[in-house]
Amino acid sequence: MTISNMTLSQYREANWRCWAVKGRLCPEHWSEKALWSIYHDYGKRMWENEEATYTAPEGFLEEFNKRIIGNPVLHSYVNSPNTTLTRFFK
Repeated sequence: MTISNMTLSQYREANWRCWAVKGRLCPEHWSEKALWSIYHDYGKRMWENEEATYTAPEGFLEEFNKRIIGNPVLHSYVNSPNTTLTRFFK
């Protein structure tokens, strides 16, 4: 099965959805396929429980920014917006 390339914006959204539902970012070792699963499945869960979007924002941006800064691969990605995340999850 071919997985579409995930943009940084979609990667951030997958992490946001995981944060809103589970209270943590997606593990860095997850495959892109797993991230797409979170992106779609947790989006549905959030739709059914809109309270998650009100209670979850606290701390997300700080943790996500720490991940970007602390991971040289993701940090390079932020500075090169024309690349895709696919290579980071192979």
